[in-house]
Amino acid sequence: MKSPTKHSGKLEIFSIACTDPIILRPFNEPLKAGGYQSFSSPAEDFPEMDLFKFLIKDIDVSFPARIEGDCLNDIGVFDKDWAIIEKGIQPNDLDLVAVYIDGEPYIKRFKPKYGDNNRLESIKFKTANIDYPDFDINEDSEFILWGVIIGIVRKYR
Repeated sequence: MKSPTKHSGKLEIFSIACTDPIILRPFNEPLKAGGYQSFSSPAEDFPEMDLFKFLIKDIDVSFPARIEGDCLNDIGVFDKDWAIIEKGIQPNDLDLVAVYIDGEPYIKRFKPKYGDNNRLESIKFKTANIDYPDFDINEDSEFILWGVIIGIVRKYR
């Protein structure tokens, strides 16, 4: 087990340099993840898809970030994946978020705890790897909830 004071899941945040459309021509039908089916004919005409518009809803509040670490491996988020962060939206329970804790940027799962009258009592920023501790946040903690992760991008080759 790794040291309980060492945290993983850091983010390196970038700005978006180019907003030109990225046009792809996807398959007309979904790719099946099981069984032995064949693909449609590669000669079929395929509709166009703008990958940029698919990934980015609002260019002014969206940022890509490179993930460093393995604290979210158990939910399929890995070291060197890219996160798409959108600022200005409220996170839901267990959403992935970009959060600054003690001045360091992290990607974690958002877990609020509510008490009587639906009053927020505390927040936990959770990992998804038992080798790393969660961040328990209370009224004395210094943190900035920077944005919600709306997508994860991974390049295989």
